[in-house]
Amino acid sequence: MRWYQHLFWRIFGAVWLVSTLGILISLTLFISVTDTPDRTESQKQKATIIAEQLISDYQYGLQRKEQRRRLPLWIYEKRSNQLIYSSGRRAQPKDAMVTEIIAADGTPYVVYFPPERNEELFERMWGFLLSFQVLWVIAVSFGSSLLVTWLVVRPINDLKGFVRRLHQQGNLSSRAEGKLVKRGDELGQLAREFNQMVDFVEQTLDSQRHLLQDVSHELRAPLARLQAAAGLAEQKWGEDDRTLQRINKECVKLDGLISEILTLARARDAEATAPILDLALLCRDLVQDARVSGPQHQFDLSLDVTDGATIRSEPLSRVVSNLLNNAINHTPQGTLIKVSVATDNGRLTIRVVDNGPGLPESILDSIGQPFRRGANSGGYGLGLSIVTRATERVGGEVQFQNLAPTGLQVDIKMPLAN
Repeated sequence: MRWYQHLFWRIFGAVWLVSTLGILISLTLFISVTDTPDRTESQKQKATIIAEQLISDYQYGLQRKEQRRRLPLWIYEKRSNQLIYSSGRRAQPKDAMVTEIIAADGTPYVVYFPPERNEELFERMWGFLLSFQVLWVIAVSFGSSLLVTWLVVRPINDLKGFVRRLHQQGNLSSRAEGKLVKRGDELGQLAREFNQMVDFVEQTLDSQRHLLQDVSHELRAPLARLQAAAGLAEQKWGEDDRTLQRINKECVKLDGLISEILTLARARDAEATAPILDLALLCRDLVQDARVSGPQHQFDLSLDVTDGATIRSEPLSRVVSNLLNNAINHTPQGTLIKVSVATDNGRLTIRVVDNGPGLPESILDSIGQPFRRGANSGGYGLGLSIVTRATERVGGEVQFQNLAPTGLQVDIKMPLAN
């Protein structure tokens, strides 16, 4: 997230900009309105002084070359309406202001002069905007906006910390606490609603985990009795009986399904007590175990990890083991399975590539859900679900991608936290 995308800077910028512009516009309009009579009178005095000098020169017969004056004038003798002076070739403006001057001999003259120009008004306004008073107003607005933003964003950041611990660390005991939950405003109400939501989620997940464990344990007893009965039947009818072979095959499948369900249910408890091991050594052991489980496959392990890097064995062992077992079970014999492990800036990246048929494009985004599997996969749909849940529980992410012409690539990214 870039700095300008943070809520703090957005609120601060909006409050400060609106307050500053509102104050400056109000002051500018006020000064321009109240200053108009003063500026008009100042322009009139300036025109009167210049016109009196020009009328005096005219009466004494002095003929001066036209000089470029900052304030153009048009002077008429009132009785004859004769133009005695004009500012060069400039035309008299329609909005010209007028004043009357009585010469020393009593002759009246009418003087026309333009109102103060916008350029002069702009210069005055610019000088006003750079004045100490305006800069002080901007500074006060800056401080007040900063204070308001901090009061709003600080409790939101506190609540974000609780959510991060809940999500990334899988700490369902995380709760908003302290002054945040005691606030009487909407932010305090939000914190209390957050705690109620976490209570509900924790109770729901605990209930589901206990249900899975209880159901799995309850299935073990009838499965054991069924296997015992099948053994007795083998002694009576022989091992070659197709019906008994089918029964034994289904018992093996059911036993494997129960084992995976128990693994899924106990994953969180196992991660909490798992030992911390050397990362490179752990990865070598996991690949070696896969070689034993799938001797008909070839394995290529690539390690690019920091020397001495360590990690908790769970969920890494669970993730890599399930990925390798999935590759062994769904790829042709003799094909190569590539495993690459790398660390960078506290992040662990694992990539497993096989040469199997891949996954249907329609389920690539949902393959991490329990019992979600491709057609004719022969599995239970729990292996990749265990991988996805174990990775996301520690704040990581999983990406599945089909390769051309065949093959599946699985990318795992998770924090390298000891």
